Amino acid sequence: MELQPLKKRKEVILNQELSLNTASLQNIKKSLSCSKSQIELIDSKTKLNQKLSFHTLQRQLSLLRLEEFLLIITFITAGVLGRILLQPLPSVEPITFFAILAGSLFGWKKGVVTGATTWYLSDFFMLGGLGPWTIVYFANGAIAGFLGGVFLQKPGYTKTIIVMIVATIIFQISINIMSGLLFYGLLASFLTAIPFTITHIVSNIFFSSLIPKSKKIIQEKGKLNEKELCEKFINKIKSLNSKNES
Repeated sequence: MELQPLKKRKEVILNQELSLNTASLQNIKKSLSCSKSQIELIDSKTKLNQKLSFHTLQRQLSLLRLEEFLLIITFITAGVLGRILLQPLPSVEPITFFAILAGSLFGWKKGVVTGATTWYLSDFFMLGGLGPWTIVYFANGAIAGFLGGVFLQKPGYTKTIIVMIVATIIFQISINIMSGLLFYGLLASFLTAIPFTITHIVSNIFFSSLIPKSKKIIQEKGKLNEKELCEKFINKIKSLNSKNES
């Protein structure tokens, strides 16, 4: 079942429930000759229904936010472990994949945090350890997460591959400039990096092909697509309560 129609149906159902719970008291008062005590009873029942709906949505939103946090921790852990295990294969790393996926799922801010944090933590376990390159890795992890959040809210395969290639090329250019300035000279740095750049791009294109399907599975299994819906209706209930109080 497609995510978008399912989300739309849930929104319609919630709208109907909210409309029933907040059914225009003015219309009820006009259609019935209610006594003051009856009107107060209707008011209290409406407020109770709104309160129950509000608390149910808040609890669901809290669970979804917790799930989102745990997924980000999982992405960071998997990225660190993946880089360590793939260390024998030069320029093959899963961190850009997890940064872009996190950005696509949770927005660019959390994508930036995921990418930057994963590169930084993984450097503690690599042969070279921490160094000037860590700053470049950190920045490129942030860039990958940002690109995923901005351009891949609805990831198609072609668009995802383009974003991955752009992120990888930015990474290679920045790391080659740093290596050239610190060690080998710019020309030597770029020339010797050609095979590693090709390996990096090819391996990341493979990883990028997994992003659209991965996002769909995570959203379906974790119901993360309901987070925006919960936030929308919580704000709607708050707005209705404010109007009723005024």
